[in-house]
Amino acid sequence: MAHTLEVGDTADGAPAGERRAFPRVHYARGILPPGVRVQPAREVIAVNLSRGGVLVESVWRFRPGASVTLHVQQGTGGFQVRGTVERCLVHALERGGGVRYRAAIRFEAPLVSDPPSDALYGAG
Repeated sequence: MAHTLEVGDTADGAPAGERRAFPRVHYARGILPPGVRVQPAREVIAVNLSRGGVLVESVWRFRPGASVTLHVQQGTGGFQVRGTVERCLVHALERGGGVRYRAAIRFEAPLVSDPPSDALYGAG
C-alpha cells in the first residue's frame, strides 16, 4: 500500500509551513526517549527532541517565559542545557483528577550535535 499524504503535508512528511530550524526526534512506537529532568529534580518525559528544543510531558505545569535547566541522560553520560518555556498546555485529564501537561522548551543555544534517537541503543 502506498503512503498517502494528508492535506497540508509535504513530500518529506513534515507539515506544510514547517518553521522549525532543526528536525525533531519523535519518541514513540518503541523508540525510547532519553531520561530528562528539569531542575529541581522533576522527572519529565521527552515527547520529541531537537537541537533547538524539547517537548516534554509531565504532571507539573511550567510557566511560559520561565527559564529552566534540563538534564538529559544519554547512555552512561548526559548533558545539561538551559532553556525557556515557550508554552505549556493541558495534554490529558486522568481518572482521579490528575492532569498531564505538555511544555515546549526552547534551548538558549542549539545543541552541538543531534539528539539521541533511541535511549536503549544510544543511537544518534
